[in-house]
Amino acid sequence: SIKTKKLVKKILFYVFICIFFFILVIFPFYWMLKTAFEARENLFRYPPTFFPQVLDLSGFIGVFTEKPIFLWLKNSLLVPFPSC
Repeated sequence: SIKTKKLVKKILFYVFICIFFFILVIFPFYWMLKTAFEARENLFRYPPTFFPQVLDLSGFIGVFTEKPIFLWLKNSLLVPFPSC
């Protein structure tokens, strides 16, 4: 019937909108995680790959060994808590 067809169209429209916004919101987080675990020389490769061939942890190791990240974290925690 016509009523059923309208309902199906409406449902499909909303499903499409939900999928579109899901991709729009989730894809940047996926890309951020993918590049975090990808080797530096592969970051600017064209065409880009959607799945890294090798997981590279050198960026994380560098942050914790070469930078005073724990000092930065301590400072970030000390600033807001006295104002509470």
